Amino acid sequence: MVKEARMFRITNALAKAGIFTSIELIGIHEGDLPEIQALDEWRRVVRLRRKSTIGGGSTVGKAIRTIEWSARVARAYAKQTGACISCHSLPVLPLCVFLKFVTRGKLVYETHELETETVECHGFKRVIYKLLERHLVRFADQIVVVSDSIADWYRDHYKILRPTVVRNIPEFSGDFIMPETNLIRRHLGIPEGELIFLYQGRLGPGRCIEKLLRIFSDMDTKRHLVFLGFGLLTDKILAAAKSFKNIHYLSAVPPNELLSWTSGADVGIVGLEDSCLCHSYALPNKLFEYMRAGVPALVNNLPEMRRVVEQGAWGWVAPSDETTWKALIVSLTASEIALKREALKKVVPQYSWTEEVKKVVPTYRRIYVEDCGTVDCSKDEIAPAGSR
Repeated sequence: MVKEARMFRITNALAKAGIFTSIELIGIHEGDLPEIQALDEWRRVVRLRRKSTIGGGSTVGKAIRTIEWSARVARAYAKQTGACISCHSLPVLPLCVFLKFVTRGKLVYETHELETETVECHGFKRVIYKLLERHLVRFADQIVVVSDSIADWYRDHYKILRPTVVRNIPEFSGDFIMPETNLIRRHLGIPEGELIFLYQGRLGPGRCIEKLLRIFSDMDTKRHLVFLGFGLLTDKILAAAKSFKNIHYLSAVPPNELLSWTSGADVGIVGLEDSCLCHSYALPNKLFEYMRAGVPALVNNLPEMRRVVEQGAWGWVAPSDETTWKALIVSLTASEIALKREALKKVVPQYSWTEEVKKVVPTYRRIYVEDCGTVDCSKDEIAPAGSR
């Protein structure tokens, strides 16, 4: 557990609110990471090992290792009483329901995406995931999701109360909008006046990357496509960068430097394809990173991203077909981009983790402090991250 930024942000807010006297974030021990790592005086990360190697990287192998790890967590925490269990992954929902009952505690199900409706969730895995969630979700005292569309889906699909929505907006410090920099332009030697279209994040299938490579390989070289990140399609991007002088690749940068690089772009691209409900209902981090960096966004025509972009008129919604995508990119001018940047000044203050977290603390306070009843509230929170 080193990249669970949302869990760290939420537990930090809960610790500061004084709802729990101790919070343990439970993860999988891998590599040289410490088994126990203190984050502050209230929180610590506990990493438990998985020993099984049966099944390798197959779905069955992953399931066996999840069951083994869950059993270790259950043995470690079953004797606690009155704990609040926060479940952040569907594969460990059975574990968390078990812990709720044996500890006589409360359960918050904080799913980070629509896990039963991803591209990777198909066949036997999809059947198992759907059965697990359908039968176990009702044991949650509160459900927290990351977008309005996902909240509506849970309400309608499982006939339950609408979950609380806490959008996954990164936590930023400083001014509302990052001052514009020229890091990308200077590093890549792109002349002033030529437009920079940035795609940052995971460089993998299902994100319009191959479509973008085709579009920019057949375009005016004064419009540059820059990829910043890593993933399965990195080699294909590097090959295109060697062949076309307006296609570029930058390796991933440390999180604390990201916005400085992002702010040097003219347009930020979010290319999630409409290949599953999880993508359709997603609100990716990079959308808010572009926003905070003062970079207008070009997004696919998916409901959640379209709503955010159109609400403040700070970007563009791309059409579905490749020809019209290209026409839209060709039509963008520096003056139009400048107008979108100006619109961002009014939009950004509406999207901050400071506002989102105001929904987190009351949720936990309501179910754990106010609704404790006869439960022996020891004020401990257990947050199993599980495996994905």
